[in-house]
Amino acid sequence: MTMQLEDRAGRTMKFGSTLGMLGLSWLALLGFVKSLPAQTPADAWQFEGMMSQGLFDRLSPGLLTITAATVTFSADDDKHSLEVPIRNIADVKGHTKLKSVTIRLKNGKTEIFMVCHKDRNLAPVEPLVEALTAAMTGQPGPLPIPAITPPKRNFAPIPPPPAPVDAPAAPVSIVAGQTPDQVKAALGQPDRIDLPPSSAKASNQVIWSYKSLTVTFVDGKVAVVKRENRP
Repeated sequence: MTMQLEDRAGRTMKFGSTLGMLGLSWLALLGFVKSLPAQTPADAWQFEGMMSQGLFDRLSPGLLTITAATVTFSADDDKHSLEVPIRNIADVKGHTKLKSVTIRLKNGKTEIFMVCHKDRNLAPVEPLVEALTAAMTGQPGPLPIPAITPPKRNFAPIPPPPAPVDAPAAPVSIVAGQTPDQVKAALGQPDRIDLPPSSAKASNQVIWSYKSLTVTFVDGKVAVVKRENRP
């Protein structure tokens, strides 16, 4: 069975139906694959970097992907791509000054990488070394970002508030005409009570002495209040 097509010039072209359908399907599949975005494994570290060819005389840019199983370098030129199982790595060392990371394999071979930004400027190598070291210990996925705990500030204890100062007592006012009970309620029990001698004419007079004053009663009422300046 054949398939017949006619172009704009009126020319007729015939194709085997099976071959033609396969060809069209293959082209469609290629177009679909090219349109897919590059997938990054969820448990992988990725660094834009360059692999050294020789003693830093030739550098191949590409993408370095690290998982708990492999280290893969996808070079831009597809010529210097590399894939190394994690179990084959003996040790990893970073050179901060040269901004390079050396991966030494168990067979004695070494691979040198540099981390760079998108503008090809070299970047610090510490994150790459940490990722490779973590992968060698079997830790899958990117390194967790430690939670930032604010430092505790030591404050001096707040002293308790001072005790309230008692308000000065209102001055006691003793006035003429008050009874002994009223005076006692205001000033308390007197320090001394002087009664007139029985021979005195004014036998109805009584004197109460306090530290700062004396109160004289006549006929049971305050008659005289005298302030005293006693030591």
